[in-house]
Amino acid sequence: MAPRTLSSTWRQFEKLGRAVAKSRRPASQLVAELDDLSERANRSKFVEALQTLFVEGHPGVDGVRVQFAGGRQAVEMAEPTQFDDGSRVILVNPVGVVRFIDHCSECVAEMKTREARESFLRYRLCAYQAELSKLPSHLLLFLALLRQVAEVSGVTRSDRRAANGATQEPEEDRPYLMLLWAFKHLEAVLRDVKGVNLRSEYRILWYESDWVSGRR
Repeated sequence: MAPRTLSSTWRQFEKLGRAVAKSRRPASQLVAELDDLSERANRSKFVEALQTLFVEGHPGVDGVRVQFAGGRQAVEMAEPTQFDDGSRVILVNPVGVVRFIDHCSECVAEMKTREARESFLRYRLCAYQAELSKLPSHLLLFLALLRQVAEVSGVTRSDRRAANGATQEPEEDRPYLMLLWAFKHLEAVLRDVKGVNLRSEYRILWYESDWVSGRR
């Protein structure tokens, strides 16, 4: 599926998802439109492309499919994505992805507050999301999907078990680690598929080695 088609399909989702997110009680017509778009996308090559590019090939995701939430399910679902282990489906919520995009943008101002600096781990996550807000919205959709793949794969558990005196990563650090993993894989996909250097293209200035302790 052409990258342009991926982007254009997401633009339709984003428009409806943003309208729903801004309304405390979305009109039934708006919810129905989102439901219709989700059904059409789930029958198209759009979800196949997402599965091929961002899901397949990672440990623990054999047979996992991608589907979009629509209708009232999208309105009521809080997170950008969730995984149903029984059906082996990663459910992508357009409304939740819009909220994730907005939260990244809000972090630009939030990280400058005193409250944000009270916890290094929370501050680092906020600073990272502020940097990621430079990305266009369709790439943040891909990032949210990859973050769920990281959760399903257990990337923060498999090689971070306490051994030989080492300590496990704090639970509070998992959101950052999963997002960091997701970004690295997004970099690899864009480099292989489009020949694009993600950091150079969008001026992403983040070097994780500078953020390994609270001394920064």
